[in-house]
Amino acid sequence: LRYIGFDADSEEVERLNQKRNNFKSSKFISAFVGKKDELVKFDIHYKEGESSILPFSENYIKWFFAGGNNYIKKQIEIRSNSLDELIDEDIDFIKLDTQGTEYEILENAQKCLNSTLMVECEVEFLQVYKEQKLAHDIFEMMNNLGFELLYLNRIFGQSSYFKGESRGQIVFGDALFGLSREKAINLEFR
Repeated sequence: LRYIGFDADSEEVERLNQKRNNFKSSKFISAFVGKKDELVKFDIHYKEGESSILPFSENYIKWFFAGGNNYIKKQIEIRSNSLDELIDEDIDFIKLDTQGTEYEILENAQKCLNSTLMVECEVEFLQVYKEQKLAHDIFEMMNNLGFELLYLNRIFGQSSYFKGESRGQIVFGDALFGLSREKAINLEFR
């Protein structure tokens, strides 16, 4: 596989490009992947892995997030581009973990998805971020594009109001999609 990754943090991109991996080739690009070429406001959270252009939903804050409304460290403006604007080559594997904007990225990556074999995508089963599409929306889109769900890693969250012992509720997961065998057989590579 040839692996292409993106991160808006240029220092993280430099670290990832120097890190050894098992791919035939890999490159990481410093860019913010979104819907289109535009300036967006990006909220950097105190827990940086939760940072997003979308705020947490009120229900998520109420039922699952113990920190209340004080979770944003700072807000920055950053240029956003679609995958189709950033890449002009065949892609084997796409991995998305963009805190609520995965659907929009995939929706605007039709050219890239035409040559992609696998997509790993974070999916939410409840509204963690305002206005985000949920897992069933992504499953439907990927199915319509000819991808099949191969694996689903599930992450559970426990309501901050529940004090008993419980596995909790499925909040999000990582879905691995593979291009159907029927579509893969007919792929044309550049």
